[in-house]
Amino acid sequence: IYQFDENKNVFKQVKVPFQNKSRSGNLDIRTLFEDSKNRLWAGTNYGLWKKQNETWDEIEIKNDFNHPIRYITEAPDSSLWMATNGGGIIHYDNNDIEIYDENKGLSSNLIRSIYIDITEDSSHYILYVGSEDLGLNRIIIRNGNPQWGNHTVFTKNNGLYSNGVHQIIEDDRDRLW
Repeated sequence: IYQFDENKNVFKQVKVPFQNKSRSGNLDIRTLFEDSKNRLWAGTNYGLWKKQNETWDEIEIKNDFNHPIRYITEAPDSSLWMATNGGGIIHYDNNDIEIYDENKGLSSNLIRSIYIDITEDSSHYILYVGSEDLGLNRIIIRNGNPQWGNHTVFTKNNGLYSNGVHQIIEDDRDRLW
């Protein structure tokens, strides 16, 4: 990881302890995210790391979980949602980890993007999940739990140009792009 030093106007390398003894090869950082509690999260090709008070800790997702984490975002309830390459989405809430994949209702396990649309309050929001190959998932979240009965998948049949959704944003008129 490289950090910008504003005083010297240069980037400096920051050492990280990403050593996973159960796997060979290097751990590549795929995404970084700073949450509302000023913790730095690093999604790697083999899992999740959290930096708090200058200490890095590996977050155990699941013993056999080996999918790269591509994107991390924070929900209004301060929980985290993560997009993975092949493992669906991960919900992290106060050390409680839940994985949602095709078996739980997602259209695909190849996830590229996540957007959170805040609705009534912090316990109720809409999760938009963009996949590499099978469209855009719209999932209502109540009290941290997906409401799969109200789950919708949008594809080319619903007007998307492609079934690959790599980025989701909302403009100042509340329109999703």
